[in-house]
Amino acid sequence: MMMILVLVPLLAACGPRTEAQVEEPGQGAPEEAAAPDAGPAAPAPEEEAPAAEPAPAAEEGVAGSASKQEVKPMAVKDFDVTADASFTPTIDPDKKEAAMEKIGIALGGITGCYKKILEKNETLEGEITATVKIAPAGTAKVEIGENTTGSDELGQCVQKELKKLKFPKKLASGVVTASIPITFLPYK
Repeated sequence: MMMILVLVPLLAACGPRTEAQVEEPGQGAPEEAAAPDAGPAAPAPEEEAPAAEPAPAAEEGVAGSASKQEVKPMAVKDFDVTADASFTPTIDPDKKEAAMEKIGIALGGITGCYKKILEKNETLEGEITATVKIAPAGTAKVEIGENTTGSDELGQCVQKELKKLKFPKKLASGVVTASIPITFLPYK
């Protein structure tokens, strides 16, 4: 589940600030400032806040400056990205586990791509099958086969993330081919 949290400093809504309320960079808080949990400080009796004066532009080091941001929540609340792999020739179970751990690493990046694409197309779902040829040195060549998602962008991401992997050396006596179907499913 994805949650977006936006915090806006309360001081920005309290109007213009007096010199006693502004903390200078590199110095401690002013002595006249209110305690953090006491709310905004009232102006001193002899001072009156200027009426209708525009708030000063935000400067670096000025506490309480804020900007408004519009946040568009995603309609898709959750999604699944799952993968499995079959290896040809069959490899030792320990080596298979090590190879699957590497594929899991790539799945993290692939999930990030899918999440970004879902923000633009919340109904995107399907399966992408990647064929990975792993050389005895652990390097991989990746080809994208069937792509039922219809998203070339997602297919390119899958290929890019799998190409980054360095598999364990000598999974078998020669080249090992891994067939990796990856399923993408949004939930609403």
